Order: sequence, then C-alpha cells, then structure tokens
Amino acid sequence: MKVIILTILGVSMSLIGFTQVLNNSCSTAKKLLTQADELNYCSGDTEYTTVGSSTGEVWFTFIAHRSDVNITAIGPVNGSAATLLVPTILLFQDCGNGIYSSVTHTGNLSTLYKGGLIIGERYYFRISGSNTGTFKLCLNNYTPVLRVGQDCGTASFLCNKQLFTQTNVTGAGANVNEAAGTCMASPGVNSEQNSVWYKWIAANDGSLTFTITPSSRDDIDWVLFDLGTSDDCSKVRPANAIRCAAGRGVDCDPRTQHVYTITGMSLTDTDISEGPGCADGQNGFVKYVDMIQGHIYGLLINNFDSSGHGFTIEFGGTGEFVGPNAKLNFVENNTCPLDPSYTFISLSTHYSNLKWTFGEGASISTTTGEGPFTVRYATSGLKTAVLEALNDRGCEVIDTKVVTALAKPLPPVIDGGKMQYCLGDTIRLYTPMRSNMSFQWTGPNGFTSSKDSVVIPVDAGNRAGVYSLVAAMGDYCKSATASFTVPPVSEKPRADFNSKSLSESSNLQLIQFLNTSTGADHYLWDFGDGNSSSEVNPTHVYTSAGLFAVYLHAFASGSCPDEAVAHTALFIGKDGTIRNHSAFTPNGDSTNDEFVVNVTDLKSYKIRIFDRYGVLLFTSSDYADNWTGLYQGNPLPVGVYYYVIDGLGLNGKEISKSGSVTILK
Repeated sequence: MKVIILTILGVSMSLIGFTQVLNNSCSTAKKLLTQADELNYCSGDTEYTTVGSSTGEVWFTFIAHRSDVNITAIGPVNGSAATLLVPTILLFQDCGNGIYSSVTHTGNLSTLYKGGLIIGERYYFRISGSNTGTFKLCLNNYTPVLRVGQDCGTASFLCNKQLFTQTNVTGAGANVNEAAGTCMASPGVNSEQNSVWYKWIAANDGSLTFTITPSSRDDIDWVLFDLGTSDDCSKVRPANAIRCAAGRGVDCDPRTQHVYTITGMSLTDTDISEGPGCADGQNGFVKYVDMIQGHIYGLLINNFDSSGHGFTIEFGGTGEFVGPNAKLNFVENNTCPLDPSYTFISLSTHYSNLKWTFGEGASISTTTGEGPFTVRYATSGLKTAVLEALNDRGCEVIDTKVVTALAKPLPPVIDGGKMQYCLGDTIRLYTPMRSNMSFQWTGPNGFTSSKDSVVIPVDAGNRAGVYSLVAAMGDYCKSATASFTVPPVSEKPRADFNSKSLSESSNLQLIQFLNTSTGADHYLWDFGDGNSSSEVNPTHVYTSAGLFAVYLHAFASGSCPDEAVAHTALFIGKDGTIRNHSAFTPNGDSTNDEFVVNVTDLKSYKIRIFDRYGVLLFTSSDYADNWTGLYQGNPLPVGVYYYVIDGLGLNGKEISKSGSVTILK
C-alpha cells in the first residue's frame, strides 16, 4: 500500500510541475531583452518546456534594439538534460503575421536568423518540437558585421566587442592556405575549408578573451595574428600567429577525453596553441592575449566541416577595439498646450558619418550629419530614435533612445453633418475614435457632450448654430477647435384662415377667405360644397344655406416638404348670416368657453359630440344648450372631438353636417 501511495503522489507532483506553462499563446508571450541595452540572453539547459501547453508550443517576444537576430533552441545536445527533440522556431511581426527567416536544424539544435529588423518594433517567436519537452533558449540581437571577407585583404573590421552571429560560412576565399605553418595546418589538406576573416585595432593596452559557439555540432578552428601597427597582410605568417586552436573536440572519446564544440581564449587556460585531432588535455580554449594599443589583430575562423553553418562569437577582457562611438541624447523643448518638439544631439566620437532615424510619425524621418535636429511627432506614444555612427573602415555602431513623445492632437474631423435640417429630423455628428483621446462638444442652448458621437433631435428652430469639438490628451494637451454649423431649421407650415361676407342675399352668399398661414408656399381649399381652389385668398359663392366644413391645406415644398390643415364649421343662414367656429377654450375665463352652433331657419335641430373612439359625450336638441367640454360632469382633455348636426329646414329639407372641434386650454 505504501508503494502505491508514493507512486500516485509522484505522478501527481509531476503533472502539477508541468501545468504552469503561462506563455502558451502569443498574447501571453514571455518578454525577453526588456532593457534597451540588453542584447543577449541565454537560459539554463532545461529552463523552458512545452510540456503542459495545450498546443505543444510556447511563445516569446522581444523589442528589436539592433537590426539582426539569432534565436537558438537547444534540446538534448552534448549531454544536456533537455528533452525537446528537433526544435522548430517561427518568427512573427505580430501574433498573426509570420516572417520568412532562415532556420537551420542540426539534430536537436535549431537556429533562426533574421536580418533587417525595425529597431524599436516588437517581434514574437514560437517554439515547438517533434515531442513535448524541455529546452535551452539563446537570443542574440546585434548589428551585423559588414563586408565579411574570406581572405586577409577582404577582412571585416570590427568596431567594438559586441556579441554577433556569423551565418552561412562556406568557401575559403582566393587564398585557401593563409593559415599554413600554424596549428591549423594538416598534411595533405589546405589550412582553410570554410573561412572568414576579422580585424580590429586595439584602443588600449588590455586583455582579450573570446568564445566561439558553433551554430551546429561542427569543428571550428581559428588562428589569431598580431599584424603590428600597419594593416599589412604580408605579415600573415606563422611567426605572427600569437594564438591558435585546431582541435577536433567533436570526435573525442567521452570515456577518456573532453568532448567539446565551443572554442576560444580564456583567462584561466595556460596553453597558447592546440593542434589538430583530439589530444589529451585539450579543451578548445587557450590563454588570453594582452593587446597592445594601436596594434592591428587579424582573426581567421575556419569551419572544418562543410555544413554551411556559422557561429556566434562573444568577446571579453579589458581591452577595447578602435571604432566609432555612437551616443545620442535629446531635450524636450515644449509641452502642451504649446507645440511639443524634441531636439536630438549627438555625443558620438571617432566617426566619419552619422545616420539618424527618429521613429514613427517624426517630422524628419531620416537624415545624416552632425545635427542637432529638432523633431515634432504627428502622434503621441513611445518612439525609438536611432543614431548610427560609421567610420572609414566600414565599422558601424548604434545607439538608441526611447522617447515618450507628446503630440498636440490634430483638430478632429467632424462627419455626418447635412446641409439642411427640418423639424423632426435628427442631427448626428461624430468624429473617428482615436486611442488615448477624449472629446468635448459644445453647441447652441448650452449643449455639451464628451462622447465621440452626438445625436440631437431637431425639435425646435433653436437647434441651429455652431457645434464645436475639441480633442484632448490628458487634461491640458488639447487640439485646435473643429466646428460644424447647422443651418437655420426650416419650420413646418402652419395653416390658418378666417372669412368674411362680401355680399348678402337670400339666394347667394359671397365669402372672402383670408389666408393667415405661415411657412407655406402653395394651398388647396375645400369649401365644403364640392368646390375647391388653389388661390391664396380666394372668394367663393355659396348658393344655398346650410352648414359647411371648410378645409385649408397649406403646403411647403423644397427641402422640407410638409402639409398643415386648418378647418372650420361655416354655417350660412337663409337670411345671409354666417358663423364659424373650430375651437373653444373651456377654462372659465368667460371667453370662448363653449362650443356654440348658431342655428337659424330650422324647424328642428339635434347635435351629438363624440370622441375619437366613437363614445357619445354630449347630445342636445336645444338651440341654447351649448357644449361646455364636459363629459359626465368632468372636463375633457385638450384634443380633437367630432360633432354631427341633424336638422330640418323651414322648407322641409333635411340637413346633416359633421366636423371636428378642438378643445384648447
């Protein structure tokens, strides 16, 4: 029972150990090289794992501080305890945009190289394998060595001791035996198979070490020459070879000898040369050198194996190399609400030319020369300024500064406005949303809003006027004001009229209709007797007595077409009298408090009042019983009501009229 419990506990602990993979997606990628001066990183042999990732992959991210990157994922190589087999590396500019890059695989060691990175941009990379397991990760962000050559005469000059990666080492140049007579010479073969040359000038008296790490399990050999104070390749001879290492550690017997691929110079080793093969006591490293200020040194590195792979080299010691020194600084000239600007100053030395780039949205994109340069940014945010210092030997070094730029916001753009608004319309104004921006609208009648879009009902003519918008970053960095003018609102037509008699007789009645409408430009009259007119102020002859419903339709054409209607009940008596009422105000002020129907020349009369639902509200056959706007003793609300009048004339003719009446308060 104890054995079973311990076994279960052991499995459970193992599972728990591999469930804490937090960087299993691009959005949770682990950040590397987080400081501007941090260019190199190497983890422990088993520091990272894909075990516990639901996708079998893990993500990392970095900001490019230099133009080239070399990423190496190492599984079980040279006795490492790592377990990830055949690592795969993919590089991305963002989480969904893969970037073509050169990837080499040597067993369980994979290396990705990519040049031309944009300094200051963030990049992502993903690592997986043919299984899930642990691995070592190394990342080198560097400025590539320019014009690397394969002979002494075409050597690339090194400007400083930055770590860098050399890729695609193939061929031995025009002279394939420059290392003749040194430890790299072997009977029957040239001293160079796949070689590159580097040179530098000692800037001071000081020690020098370096470590060369092959990109794959290759045999890397090298020889270091002291060329004195002149760049004279005739001095490339055995007498001037001050250090040399040509051992083949990849083939050593691990039972009795030291197996190695890494080689170089160290502060602890004492031998100055290691010959070919796998001799006892060789470990790939020889003693450091003490450089002499002003002397030129030449380093020939040869990949004895024809794999086409390269290596990474890292320098150490107290000695430095002569080369340009790139250093920049900047000052902030103004802050909001003034126009912010930044002046960049070079503090560089030992250069022949300077190249500048100032980052996204800069008023000066790129330039050359001493400076200083004053720059404004179109947008706010983090900007990376880059200064490249070059000398006549092709040496190039870089310094960068991250600027937290403030840009006075551009005036916002107001969209959505129209050239004409009518009553009942809606004013919709908006500005494209911008990150980290706030907005403030002002307008007629105290209108304010802090939204990026506003909706204003046109319920009155006073909505017209100037609507202004200001964009702001923070409390004080504000843009110039943008504005949109809402033109005067076109009012709806209002219909109204009155009438008067122009002549009276027992048979004919000539009525003058006086149009008092507003906001209209054409009209249609209905006189209630089957006749109509489109005149503004028509006259009409009624040929008989009776109750007539007269309607006036007032129209507005153009951009705001609309219609309004006014009507009245016009009673014409046989004696030529006329009466018209269309509204009354039962508010107890003794003025127009009742709906009065003037009746003459009728034997009998009956009036009924209804609401819009057909409910009978009032009925009477008494000429003097006028409706006071009550129903069951209670006042009715403001609104339109409908009447029906039935009567019998003195001539025995039946009369029936209907219409509407409005209660006002």
